[in-house]
This record gives sequence, C-alpha cells and structure tokens, in this order.
Amino acid sequence: MNQFLHFILKEGSIIIGLYYTITFIVLLLNQITQSNFQNKLKSTKLGWGNVLAACFGAITPFCSCTAVPMLEGMLKSGIRLGIALTFLVASPLVNEIVVILLFRLFGLYYALSFVLLTISFAIFIGIILDKLGFAKHLRISQTKAVDIVGFVATQEEAIPFAAKAKISAILSWHELKKTLPYICIGLIIGGSIYGFIPEKFILDIGQTINPNIQVVLFAVIGAPLYFNMITALPVAFALIQKGMLIGPITAFLLGGAGTSIAEMILLSKIFKPRLLISFIICIIVTAIIIGLFFNLFSFII
Repeated sequence: MNQFLHFILKEGSIIIGLYYTITFIVLLLNQITQSNFQNKLKSTKLGWGNVLAACFGAITPFCSCTAVPMLEGMLKSGIRLGIALTFLVASPLVNEIVVILLFRLFGLYYALSFVLLTISFAIFIGIILDKLGFAKHLRISQTKAVDIVGFVATQEEAIPFAAKAKISAILSWHELKKTLPYICIGLIIGGSIYGFIPEKFILDIGQTINPNIQVVLFAVIGAPLYFNMITALPVAFALIQKGMLIGPITAFLLGGAGTSIAEMILLSKIFKPRLLISFIICIIVTAIIIGLFFNLFSFII
C-alpha cells in the first residue's frame, strides 16, 4: 500500500504540474505563431513541409482524436495530404510533456531515440502516402486557401500579450480538468501494478512469449484502444519497473496513442477506406519496427 500511495502522490504531482505548465506555454506560443506557421505549411513543398509539420505536431498537445479536426482544417485550407498526415502522426505521439516524462522515467537515450524515431516515421509516412497518390482517396475537397495572412496578423497584434496569457491560463485549466480523470485512471493502474502485482508475474509473461512476438502482439492490441500518451506513461513505467521489456511497452504506447477505434471513426469522414486502412497499417508497422529497435538496443537504455 505504501508503494501504491507513494507512486500516485509522487508521479501524480509531477505529471499534473507539468501538464498545466507546458499546456499554458504551448497555447500561448500557438496564439502568437500558429496562423503564420500554417500559412507557411501551405506554401511549402513535400519533404521540407513534412519536417515543419512534424515540428508543428510536436508542439501541439493533441491526442489522436483531437488532432482530427485540426487535420480536416489543414486539408480544407489547401495543405498537402502528405504534410497534413505527418502532423496527424506526430501530434499525439510527441509533445513537450511526453518528452520530459520520457526523459524523467526512462532516461536520456530512450527519450531521444523515441522522439527521433517517431518524428522520422511521421515524416516518412506522410511522404510515402502522398507520393503513392492517396490524395485521391480523400472524401473532402482540397482548395487553395484565401490569403488572409495580413488580416490574421492584424487581429493578433490587436490582442495584448497579457490578454493572450490570461486566455492561455484559462484554457490550460479547462484542458487539465478534462484530462485529469484520465491521468488519475492511469496513475491508479500504474500504482496498482507498481504496488501490488508481483514481479514474478510480469517476468513469467516475458519468459513465456518470445520478446519479438510480444512487440507485434502489443502493437496490435494497442491499436484499437484510445488513450493519451501522458496518461499511459505511468502504467508503462510501472510495468517496466516490474520487469516487462521496453520494446513491447513502446509498441503498445505507439499503437494505442497513434490510432484508435474512436480516431478511425472520425477519420472515416475524411478518408476513404483505402487511405484509412493504409494509415492504420502504417501506424501499426511503425509501432512494431520501433518496438523491435528497442528490443535490439535495450542495453543502451
């Protein structure tokens, strides 16, 4: 019981504090730069545009479902499918909170490897699906956006910085309130694993099933589930502390945070079946490859 309470109080206070602080900073920066950044994406070619989209995704704390409306807006405004897809992959998997938590829970090498691999695959998925002509499998039409850069800039300049900070603080509090139940669920599950489940039970699973098969299974099992990386990390940390291999856990995190049944339903309104299925396969394959990478190079973690 002591381990259970210690886990919840320690990890919970850190995660909640980080979530609010970084969400506030990101929302404030987005108010200042987002419109200009999206206009930049509209005029950028495939390749460099994917790099920018990955960076944009990495600083926006969306989950797989909340990234979909953003994706739809990007596509309708004339941003290329491949660039928009890179954003869709990167946004739920990498953000400032996730990076800090990965560094704190698993160390520098894992955090850097996770971020670099995830961003690289997000860029690759966007480029390859665009090059293969999947834009024709969109249900919505892509039109050239009206140039409103001057108007947006004027509106942004009209809002004082203090007002933007206040808006960001209020929105951050609302985001925290919406996310808090899920954070608590993740902490309770993680605390229960950490405090009550014997290490032998976890180790027996690892010894019974081949580690590489575990990666495939965990990626496939995670894909239909809907969870946020931030809320899932305490559970992952507890499992690894009990002896679970980091490769299968990574595959599970990527599969679950990268796609879900809820996201598939939302995307079905934007993507035709062939594009939707291809996107899901890309996410699962990415989760498997990165999971296998961490199985192979777990000695550096």
